[in-house]
Amino acid sequence: MSAEEIRQKIEKEAKRRLEEHLDQLRLEFERMRLESHRKWEEFLMRLDFPLPELVPAGVIPEPAPPAPPEAADLGEMREIMRAIDAASNQVDALKAFLAGCRRRSDRAVLLVSRGESLAVWKAEGYSPAEESALRNLAVSPSANPALASAMDGTPVVLAGGSPMSDLLHSPGARRALVCPIVVREKISAILYADQKDASSPFDPDALSLLAFLIGVAVDRLASRKIRPAPALTPFRSFEPAEAERAPEARETEPEPPAAIEIEETPEAAEPEPEPAPEPPPPARGIDFESSHAYRPPPGVAPAGPRILRGPLAAVEEDPHEHARKIARLLVSDIRLYNEAAIEEGKRHNDIYARLRDDIDRARQTYNERVPESVRSTTNYFHEELIRSLADGSSDALGS
Repeated sequence: MSAEEIRQKIEKEAKRRLEEHLDQLRLEFERMRLESHRKWEEFLMRLDFPLPELVPAGVIPEPAPPAPPEAADLGEMREIMRAIDAASNQVDALKAFLAGCRRRSDRAVLLVSRGESLAVWKAEGYSPAEESALRNLAVSPSANPALASAMDGTPVVLAGGSPMSDLLHSPGARRALVCPIVVREKISAILYADQKDASSPFDPDALSLLAFLIGVAVDRLASRKIRPAPALTPFRSFEPAEAERAPEARETEPEPPAAIEIEETPEAAEPEPEPAPEPPPPARGIDFESSHAYRPPPGVAPAGPRILRGPLAAVEEDPHEHARKIARLLVSDIRLYNEAAIEEGKRHNDIYARLRDDIDRARQTYNERVPESVRSTTNYFHEELIRSLADGSSDALGS
């Protein structure tokens, strides 16, 4: 056996014995730990005397019953709703809405839809410098997952330090809510509200209810006639006079049934079959046409119909800009699928001859989607053909 083999054998044996020794030490330590744990349990059990056996009965008072849960502060919510209901225009309603959100959060921001992005309309709870920075902010819904979720119709509750809070220059937010606001079946705005101070109220449920309410309120501003809403007017305590109270019911003896006379006949006639019971009338909804007409309180005139205007109103697009947009869209589709034919047509000045079918179909679609009042004075489709397909040269388009 060589010296190297002897060395390896000695190292192997030494390693085996060391491992056995360490295993024995581990077992001994584990045994000592269990023994110590058992002794400590026995010691603690000796100290575990039942309290009633040490203290005479009656000395320790009975624990007080748990207090009933506090009712939700619906009075404050009703006050916020009344302020929104009292607004005669959209701007005042939105200001009352944000003021109400501030009573349930530290900061509130209303972002309104502006085409492909969201812009800050107003912020509450910020310093003038912070609000000025927010006013210049335009956010794309795709810039933040929480914002994208809200634009898809799902409100989101955020933990502290969320990117959404940083995006809106809202440092120190402990919790936040991002909630959609729907007007005329479209998500027209987003509410952001957060909690900055641990002792401040933060109620996502109340905030989301307010977001729903402002959407309904704005949606009905142009058509509602009853103002103020009767259900939101201050309560009236009414105590009827003694003479107006209903008299107590008096016990009356039931009258005996009338005697039944039976007429004798020579032959007993067959009893006539009893008529089948009539089916009960079908359930019906409320007949709103016959409902009681509402009379507003003295000095309050019913509001007439209005035109919906304000930050959440739908933006009416200029018909000429709409026509240009349709023309650009249709011609871009032609260019997308016919690059080679267009390049060849520009060299021979016969683009229209090469793409006649595609151009005629696009022109028909343009005529169907653009009103006659615009087409009678302009030809945006032909102008877009020259600009986009022929590089501005009418000769290259051909005839």
